[in-house]
Amino acid sequence: MNITYCKDYTSMSMQVADIVVDRINKQFYNLGLPTGKTPIKLYEILVKKEIDWSNVKTFNLDEYLGVPSNHPLLFKNFMFEHFHKHINIKEENIYFPTRDYEEVIERNGNLDLTILGLGTNAHIAFNEPGSEFNSISRTVMLDESTKNSLIKDFGNYWLTPRIALTMGIQTILNSKEIILLVCGRNKLDILQQSLWKEPTIYRPCSALQLHKNVSVFYCDY
Repeated sequence: MNITYCKDYTSMSMQVADIVVDRINKQFYNLGLPTGKTPIKLYEILVKKEIDWSNVKTFNLDEYLGVPSNHPLLFKNFMFEHFHKHINIKEENIYFPTRDYEEVIERNGNLDLTILGLGTNAHIAFNEPGSEFNSISRTVMLDESTKNSLIKDFGNYWLTPRIALTMGIQTILNSKEIILLVCGRNKLDILQQSLWKEPTIYRPCSALQLHKNVSVFYCDY
């Protein structure tokens, strides 16, 4: 596992953007992509790069259920605003989780690179604590700590999503390469536990110890 300490958020995003560009320039490419605050700068940088996205396919990690289709925080809309509308990717090459996501991914040639963020409870995608390492894409109930972290964005507790579709841990581990982005000292302790303590389903991120090609990029702010 390669671990890189970055001086700040922009530096981290630039380094990961360079990796993405390098991989895409070498072959047709299938990307697993996150949402949330952490990858925003990465997407901002990528859309300014001279990349031909026409042969790239993107597979998002997760999506809320029970959120109105026009809601700006729905991940499909988030990705369109921050990324997809700015690049020449084909609409038919954009994928979001379904209950047969494994079949969809396999049919398209499997994931080459999956980029992850880290939740404060060690979730990756929406694989909350207790998720089995052999889990596949499925509907999940969001952990109380996850819902509490979303209240500010959605306005109040009752408007906050309770369920979501997520790519499974095993699905993520099937990716040829994985990059984990972590920003903020509030996540440093759970990151260290996930990387160096015994893997456990109660720290889903610790499953990454089982993969042979993981790069971790961390910044304090």
